Amino acid sequence: STIKPSPIIQLNKAIATGYVESAQRGIEELKRITGLQNHHLNHTALGDFYSQTEDKQRATSCYQLALSLTTSNQEKQLIEQKMRLCEISKTISF
Repeated sequence: STIKPSPIIQLNKAIATGYVESAQRGIEELKRITGLQNHHLNHTALGDFYSQTEDKQRATSCYQLALSLTTSNQEKQLIEQKMRLCEISKTISF
């Protein structure tokens, strides 16, 4: 029988895939993972990849959800910074 990797291991693999192959592939892999719908790291990673694909609106939505799912002040600060960068890049897009 095959052992299924934990959702966190799948998350790490999906992020690595996104970096090696493409942001779009990272999004596809992240969306296949079950069990992380309420985990801030999943939504932060989705936000990062959406931002790379220039879908700033979807990225911001993912970051907002991630922000609501974490209690860590450090994580909140990082996510808020990502949201600000997303907003800045939306306003200077051509």
